[in-house]
Amino acid sequence: MTKESILVIDDEEVMRDVLGRVLGQAGYVVAFAETGLEGLELARRGSYAAAIVDVMLPELGGLEVLE
Repeated sequence: MTKESILVIDDEEVMRDVLGRVLGQAGYVVAFAETGLEGLELARRGSYAAAIVDVMLPELGGLEVLE
């Protein structure tokens, strides 16, 4: 059985930890990025069923990442 992967992009470590724990317990494989640019690079290299993106990110905001 292949597990779905979710990309979490958030600059707050606490949020990454909480989302990683909850999603991991739900059976998802979770990849993390601390910045929008890092998240874009991970998205280009991988395949994700969904992304959870913080709107307020330094340098490149979450809405820009989603575009």
